[in-house]
Amino acid sequence: MAPTSHGLRRGGGSRSLLIDTAGHVVVERDRLVAQGRWAVLRADLRSFVADRGVTDGDGVRLGLDYLLVTAAPVA
Repeated sequence: MAPTSHGLRRGGGSRSLLIDTAGHVVVERDRLVAQGRWAVLRADLRSFVADRGVTDGDGVRLGLDYLLVTAAPVA
């Protein structure tokens, strides 16, 4: 499967895109904030983008591989 690349602007935009579009992160945000772990998540995402992103002009390209699976019951 070919990786899907997304163009991201420099700065916090990369992190914000990953946070704002990930349903599991959106659902857990309040809990993580209450536990004092939200800043840790943001720091981890900053490191993730820095490690895996490729500078592209004034932005960053980030390959995001995923696999879509459809499950069906066995007849």
